Amino acid sequence: MNKGLLIGAAVVVAALAISPNYIGTEVEKSLQHNAVQISQLPGYQLEVTSLEQSWFNTRATLILAMDMTEMGAGEAETALELPEITIDLDINHGPLLFSGLGAVGVADWTATVDGQELREHLNWPAETPFYRIQGVTGLSGNSSFQDMFSAFEGKQTELLSSMSFSGYVGSGEITGDEIRYYGAADSLTLQSEELNIPSQQLAVNLQAEADFASMLRGEFYDSDTLFSLEKLNIINNQSAQPITLDGLKFRAQSQVNHEQETGSIALDYRLANLTMPEFNASDLQLAMDVSQISLDFLKAYQEFIRHLAA
Repeated sequence: MNKGLLIGAAVVVAALAISPNYIGTEVEKSLQHNAVQISQLPGYQLEVTSLEQSWFNTRATLILAMDMTEMGAGEAETALELPEITIDLDINHGPLLFSGLGAVGVADWTATVDGQELREHLNWPAETPFYRIQGVTGLSGNSSFQDMFSAFEGKQTELLSSMSFSGYVGSGEITGDEIRYYGAADSLTLQSEELNIPSQQLAVNLQAEADFASMLRGEFYDSDTLFSLEKLNIINNQSAQPITLDGLKFRAQSQVNHEQETGSIALDYRLANLTMPEFNASDLQLAMDVSQISLDFLKAYQEFIRHLAA
């Protein structure tokens, strides 16, 4: 299962769940509006299949379908057929609530993906949802939330004999047009007949002046994202010495100049230590900066890539 697709699905669930309009009779309108907006994005189709409402609670079930070709993530002949994902949404709405996250708000909500469609490829505890996000929308309209992916074991495939993931926990907040988020996982291990690849302490730290829909559309916005991996070993079963990477970091920054209608991108790759048979290195860095890119060019390039993939 492609990790990028799991992240994309998680962003869709977050975009659906986090809404300032989950108050009273506005809940149904907000849900339908969000589903329509997400369905207009390349590669995503979201449908509300059931909706139950009372004065202070709304429960809904939605079906998410993703098409890798339309996303520009693969060619039509080779793209994976992805299973539809069922999302269960439970919203408690005001006038005033005391959230389980320790905050007072006008709405608290939980969205879960039980992930039964994925059990063909992955194993995890039967009573645990594959993904869950829960949060609260405060009196000011700002939201705070926590999310998690369950720990899982991958079933054997042609490429992998085993896969083990420790689970993932994250938290974030949305204040006005800004998103702040931090998430981490202890370990991910991939193993094949020839290689064993354990990794430790994966983390992501994100700050963006955008909403989730803009992220899914791939728009250009002010952002600062740091991905880090404390340790990665690549062990060849026929070799005595592994390849070891310590302190791997990737930082991506983007900035928009609205007056000039241009954007800038800075990419920074760092590696504290690299150990290989007969070779060692430390404090490695590769930095790239691209400035004053036309926003119209970026939009046209994204459309070109999508059409080329299709």
